[in-house]
Parts: sequence; C-alpha cells; structure tokens
Amino acid sequence: MTVAQRFTTEFVDYEDRLRVSAELPGNHVAVLWITRRLLDRLVSHLAGLLERETATAPVPEVQQSFAQQAAQAEHQQQSQEQPQPPVVPQQAQTVHEWLVREVDLTPGTQGVSLRFRGVMPEQVVELGMPALLLRQWLGIVHGQYRRAQWSLDPWPNWMNEDKTTTIGSGDSAVFH
Repeated sequence: MTVAQRFTTEFVDYEDRLRVSAELPGNHVAVLWITRRLLDRLVSHLAGLLERETATAPVPEVQQSFAQQAAQAEHQQQSQEQPQPPVVPQQAQTVHEWLVREVDLTPGTQGVSLRFRGVMPEQVVELGMPALLLRQWLGIVHGQYRRAQWSLDPWPNWMNEDKTTTIGSGDSAVFH
C-alpha cells in the first residue's frame, strides 16, 4: 500500500467520472478513476462521520453548515496564499492508473484514512485526512458534482445550501 503525499481531484467530462491524481514517493503518480455510483456511497459515509462530531449540538445541521463553510473558506485562503501546481500524471516518472472498485474507510481520532482499491492487489493508494481536510475535500467533490451536473441527492442538506464560498468548481483542486 502506498500513501499519497498530495493529490488533485477533478471531474473529467468525456469520462463522466472523477479522477484523483495522487503523487506518490519516487516521482510516481497513481491515477484513480472513481464512478459516480461509488462516490454517492462514499459521500454518504463520509458525511455521516462528520455528522457524528456534532450529534449532541443543539442544532447539529446548522453547526455542520458553519463548520463546512469555515473549512472551505480556509482552503480558499490557503490556495490563494500558497498556490500549488496540480498533480499532473504526464510529468511523473511512472503512472499507475486504475478504476477504483472499493474504498476502505478507517476513522480515527485524528481524522479518516481512505484506501482506494482497484481489481489487482497492488492497486491500493491511501489518503489520510484530518477532519478539516476531509471537509475541504468534500467541498471540492461537491463542486465537481455540480460541475458534472450530477444529482446532489446523496449529499446532506448542510452541503447543498448555496454558499458564497464555493471551492472546487473550477478545473481541479490540490491537497498536500
């Protein structure tokens, strides 16, 4: 299993699916293709993990919405202050590419670990995300859903509210 150092998430129109390009050690890149059907299920589980954080709050949905807006605003500010180039497979020494067949979620005290698996045993890439980065990535994926004009039904209401700070609606987004 390989742990990604940073990654870029983008919707590819002609493929009609999400591409995650993950930078790996040794100038390698893994290109992970994720279908909408798998993303719908993944989004539901990840949002559920975040919702457990505020389950005891007086108005948990409002608190989720505020936390999401704050995470997205922070990501936008970081992107402006310290812009990073996207992970580009063409510039890597070696590119591994596959369709993601399953995702293993491992919640922890510091966030969540996502293991994206392909059909072959060696096709595994792990993305570790603290809660803040998970919120930011979900914001990016949500923006890509909108860009793709996919149904937002799998998303919780607190993610579907119109916000003044929307990230991920452009071509791609980068995480480190």
